[in-house]
Amino acid sequence: MISAIQRAYYLEALNPSDAEVLIDLACRIGLDGPAFASRLDDPACQALLEQEMTRCRQLGLTSFPSLALVTGDGGWPVQIDYTNPLAMVERIEALIEITAE
Repeated sequence: MISAIQRAYYLEALNPSDAEVLIDLACRIGLDGPAFASRLDDPACQALLEQEMTRCRQLGLTSFPSLALVTGDGGWPVQIDYTNPLAMVERIEALIEITAE
């Protein structure tokens, strides 16, 4: 489903926040559309989504995609650098060292 959402967003300019788009994507990958729609509308699913959104805001993650190092001590956003992935690795390693102290 994640791959289907990524393709739909980046290649088809579809909005993955739209329930109808998600239901269509579920059908495309062979899931039962009505069953998926029912679960998507389930209050427990919505509560999980809200929890994840709250957690992202608490971590300072405001865009998609986002990257963060999350440990038992907390979480730290890591700036994404598409041209130099080594910079992200170095930042994560530095954060690990700091959190280990």
